[in-house]
Amino acid sequence: MPLLLLLLVLLLPAAPEATPSALLGINYGRVGNNLPPTTSALQLLAGLGVGRVRLYDADPATLRSFANTGVELIVGVPDECLAAVPTPSGASAWVRSVIQPALPATKIAVLTVGNEVLTGANSSALTPSLLPAMQCIHDALAQLGLDKQVAVTTAHNLGVLATSYRPSSAYFRKDLLPVLCPILDFHARTGSPFLVNAYPYFAYAEDPAGVELEYALLEPGHDGVPDPSSGLRYPNMLVAQVDAVYHAIAAANRGAAARAVEVRVSETGWPSAGDGNETGATPRGTTAT
Repeated sequence: MPLLLLLLVLLLPAAPEATPSALLGINYGRVGNNLPPTTSALQLLAGLGVGRVRLYDADPATLRSFANTGVELIVGVPDECLAAVPTPSGASAWVRSVIQPALPATKIAVLTVGNEVLTGANSSALTPSLLPAMQCIHDALAQLGLDKQVAVTTAHNLGVLATSYRPSSAYFRKDLLPVLCPILDFHARTGSPFLVNAYPYFAYAEDPAGVELEYALLEPGHDGVPDPSSGLRYPNMLVAQVDAVYHAIAAANRGAAARAVEVRVSETGWPSAGDGNETGATPRGTTAT
């Protein structure tokens, strides 16, 4: 498994002096049996000029390794930990033992509670704990005066949408609204972003005849695709996918939309290789995205 799993644009607020390279982010996947040490990963990140990294867990040793590097982290609360943090005492114990010791030397900007919980294989078991865990972790941070420094959210895939085309017609799955609407209220109240794992590759692979490769690859020379209903023309599919989420938020929760809940991309990428039936999995895509 590759050390650096997917190229990622971590759409965190940019510092005024931030360089383009500092705005790039990497998903640092650590599931594998042949991974090089974290020190090697840090050297690679420094060489690439990467200023933001998403971790899928909160391993204390890994958090310490990012101390004093200036790299801004999105840190995951793994799905298997959700059962331990949906109570005030559980969340407080986790924050005090895992997150607080790493600060301020390690720049933790966001905590993601679970990953694609609402659409994952264990959604029925994990979903009831998701929002309580988010709320309790936020409250635990607030008790320590860290809630303005560290935002709390969760990451969704586009499977939460009933439809994403056209973007102006996008809306969330009705069966998920009882969960998503309170989550949107949480984002509106705390100012945390709505994270989405958005992959133009999957849309292209599902319908290569109907989706232009250049549009899916974010190639700047493409004319874009219009949305006749809104009059907008989308330069690439990733922008269209993000705007579809904005429209779904507006359709589901006017209060959240009015308070400008922000959508940020927490994962995206393109496979460099795959099985014979995986259309478009080539190095060209990884270079473009």
